[in-house]
Amino acid sequence: YRALELFQFFAPATALTTDEASVPATMSWTRMSPWLPWMEQGPRPGGLTFHCRGRKLDAYAQVPERTRAYIADHHPEFAHAPEKWSEPNETSWTYFRKLFPPDRGES
Repeated sequence: YRALELFQFFAPATALTTDEASVPATMSWTRMSPWLPWMEQGPRPGGLTFHCRGRKLDAYAQVPERTRAYIADHHPEFAHAPEKWSEPNETSWTYFRKLFPPDRGES
Protein backbone atom coordinates (compact mmCIF):
# COMPACT_ATOMS: atom_id res chain seq x y z
CA TYR A 1 0.00 0.00 0.00
CA ARG A 2 1.40 3.35 -1.03
CA ALA A 3 -0.34 6.65 -0.54
CA LEU A 4 0.56 10.32 -0.58
CA GLU A 5 -1.07 12.84 1.74
CA LEU A 6 -0.31 16.55 1.55
CA PHE A 7 -1.53 19.02 4.18
CA GLN A 8 -1.33 22.80 4.11
CA PHE A 9 -2.41 25.05 6.97
CA PHE A 10 -2.76 28.81 6.64
CA ALA A 11 -3.04 31.35 9.46
CA PRO A 12 -2.44 35.08 9.67
CA ALA A 13 1.18 35.71 10.69
CA THR A 14 0.01 38.19 13.33
CA ALA A 15 -2.08 35.46 14.99
CA LEU A 16 1.03 33.30 15.39
CA THR A 17 2.88 35.92 17.41
CA THR A 18 0.39 36.03 20.30
CA ASP A 19 0.04 33.86 23.38
CA GLU A 20 -3.40 32.65 22.33
CA ALA A 21 -3.95 28.89 22.55
CA SER A 22 -5.92 28.89 19.28
CA VAL A 23 -5.67 30.83 16.03
CA PRO A 24 -7.97 31.10 13.01
CA ALA A 25 -6.88 28.85 10.15
CA THR A 26 -7.82 27.40 6.79
CA MET A 27 -6.47 24.17 5.40
CA SER A 28 -6.04 22.08 2.31
CA TRP A 29 -5.68 18.28 2.15
CA THR A 30 -4.83 16.16 -0.89
CA ARG A 31 -4.51 12.39 -0.95
CA MET A 32 -3.50 10.08 -3.78
CA SER A 33 -3.91 6.37 -3.14
CA PRO A 34 -4.76 3.04 -4.70
CA TRP A 35 -8.35 1.95 -5.11
CA LEU A 36 -10.05 1.36 -1.76
CA PRO A 37 -10.53 -2.35 -0.97
CA TRP A 38 -14.33 -2.23 -1.14
CA MET A 39 -14.08 -1.02 -4.76
CA GLU A 40 -12.79 -4.50 -5.73
CA GLN A 41 -10.62 -3.15 -8.55
CA GLY A 42 -7.76 -5.58 -7.95
CA PRO A 43 -4.72 -4.75 -10.10
CA ARG A 44 -6.71 -2.53 -12.48
CA PRO A 45 -4.66 0.57 -13.41
CA GLY A 46 -5.65 3.81 -11.77
CA GLY A 47 -6.32 5.08 -8.30
CA LEU A 48 -7.93 7.86 -6.34
CA THR A 49 -7.28 11.53 -5.76
CA PHE A 50 -9.04 13.37 -2.94
CA HIS A 51 -8.84 17.11 -2.44
CA CYS A 52 -10.43 18.96 0.47
CA ARG A 53 -10.45 22.48 1.78
CA GLY A 54 -11.66 23.55 5.17
CA ARG A 55 -11.53 26.15 7.87
CA LYS A 56 -11.34 26.11 11.59
CA LEU A 57 -14.56 27.08 13.33
CA ASP A 58 -14.77 29.02 16.57
CA ALA A 59 -17.37 26.70 18.10
CA TYR A 60 -19.24 23.45 17.47
CA ALA A 61 -22.43 25.51 17.10
CA GLN A 62 -21.01 26.78 13.78
CA VAL A 63 -21.15 23.27 12.30
CA PRO A 64 -24.22 23.11 10.02
CA GLU A 65 -27.34 21.86 11.83
CA ARG A 66 -27.79 18.94 9.40
CA THR A 67 -24.29 17.70 10.23
CA ARG A 68 -24.78 18.16 13.99
CA ALA A 69 -28.05 16.20 13.80
CA TYR A 70 -26.32 13.31 12.02
CA ILE A 71 -23.52 13.32 14.59
CA ALA A 72 -26.03 13.34 17.45
CA ASP A 73 -27.90 10.36 15.94
CA HIS A 74 -24.95 8.25 14.79
CA HIS A 75 -21.67 9.33 16.41
CA PRO A 76 -22.20 11.56 19.46
CA GLU A 77 -18.56 11.04 20.44
CA PHE A 78 -17.63 13.38 17.55
CA ALA A 79 -19.50 16.32 19.09
CA HIS A 80 -16.39 17.22 21.10
CA ALA A 81 -12.65 16.92 20.74
CA PRO A 82 -11.03 13.89 22.37
CA GLU A 83 -9.60 14.54 25.81
CA LYS A 84 -6.72 12.09 25.41
CA TRP A 85 -4.65 10.52 22.64
CA SER A 86 -5.75 7.09 21.44
CA GLU A 87 -3.88 4.42 19.55
CA PRO A 88 -3.64 2.71 17.19
CA ASN A 89 -4.65 5.10 14.46
CA GLU A 90 -7.70 3.97 12.48
CA THR A 91 -7.48 4.29 8.69
CA SER A 92 -9.95 3.49 5.92
CA TRP A 93 -7.90 0.35 5.25
CA THR A 94 -7.79 -0.91 8.85
CA TYR A 95 -11.50 -0.18 9.31
CA PHE A 96 -12.37 -2.08 6.12
CA ARG A 97 -10.33 -5.06 7.32
CA LYS A 98 -12.40 -5.14 10.54
CA LEU A 99 -15.62 -5.23 8.53
CA PHE A 100 -14.38 -7.77 5.97
CA PRO A 101 -11.54 -9.88 7.37
CA PRO A 102 -9.40 -11.68 4.80
CA ASP A 103 -10.67 -15.17 4.01
CA ARG A 104 -7.35 -16.57 2.79
CA GLY A 105 -5.53 -16.73 6.12
CA GLU A 106 -3.90 -13.32 5.51
CA SER A 107 -3.16 -11.06 8.45
